[in-house]
Amino acid sequence: MPETFASDHGGHRSSSSSSGQTILAAFIPTFTSAVLSLGLFLILRNRFLKHYAPRTFLGTVPEKDRTPATSPSGQNWFNDLWSLHNPFVLQHSALDAYLYLRFLKFIVFICGVGCLITFPVLLPANLFGGGKAEQLDALSFSNVDDNSVLWAHTAVAWVLFLAVTLIIARERLVLIGTRQAYLLGAPNNEKLSSKTVLFLNAPRDALLPGNLKSYFGEHAVRSWPVKDAGDLEQLVEQRKSAAMDLESAEFDLIVRGVKSKSSSNSSSAAENGNGGAVPKSQRPSTRQPLLVGKMHDAIDFSRSTVADLAEKITSHRASP
Repeated sequence: MPETFASDHGGHRSSSSSSGQTILAAFIPTFTSAVLSLGLFLILRNRFLKHYAPRTFLGTVPEKDRTPATSPSGQNWFNDLWSLHNPFVLQHSALDAYLYLRFLKFIVFICGVGCLITFPVLLPANLFGGGKAEQLDALSFSNVDDNSVLWAHTAVAWVLFLAVTLIIARERLVLIGTRQAYLLGAPNNEKLSSKTVLFLNAPRDALLPGNLKSYFGEHAVRSWPVKDAGDLEQLVEQRKSAAMDLESAEFDLIVRGVKSKSSSNSSSAAENGNGGAVPKSQRPSTRQPLLVGKMHDAIDFSRSTVADLAEKITSHRASP
């Protein structure tokens, strides 16, 4: 006799949607912490203006360089920030800082445009898409049962994509114009950084001083070719290590001298044959090569090593 089994996959789960409870469970603590953080910031900002808005009132900042503020107590700080003109930010900050602030405004603008394009069309389309979802699930893409409604999603996707592309293209043009105007302006035109150009993979003949104008134009004044350092970096590291050894040995000698002076009188210090407080046998020493080499005075050896390496580094730097 054949046996039949009732199919009840997932029957223990509730058929009703729990999206509303899930959103509230995540929204309530997040909103509460956000309100507390914002309230704490507002209280601290208005009381400690020296830390949050020093450029608005400090006497050490010239009047022309101060950030404009409509209220001395800082109550209208958001309006002051929002109404701050771009030329003021560009003149009182670096170009990178201005572009970063513009980038933040650009991101907010993109989000606002995306909401204005998608919400009025897609939310009603999903809500009346023929599905039987409940609560917030009724506003999602999963509630669409009618295939003809999907054309609304396609059209909105293309419109949003083209809008974002056009906005980005416009911002690129604004960026190019702003950067050129900033670098060619009177305050920055005389800076060396605005007149320096980095060339990669330049021909070897272009590195010669006599070929400067023929390769880079009549306005080229000076070039700084990057030379092959060879083992120069290794020599500099060796000199640095030798200098650290010399400093350590001299400090050790000073410590030993202080201990020797405190434990002996001036006559015994004069009898060491070297006129110092530390006998020669107790001076810091080193074995070169290590373990099997000859013993050397650490200070004298380090000084000679530093001098030899400095001479080699100078000759390497002077070589073409």
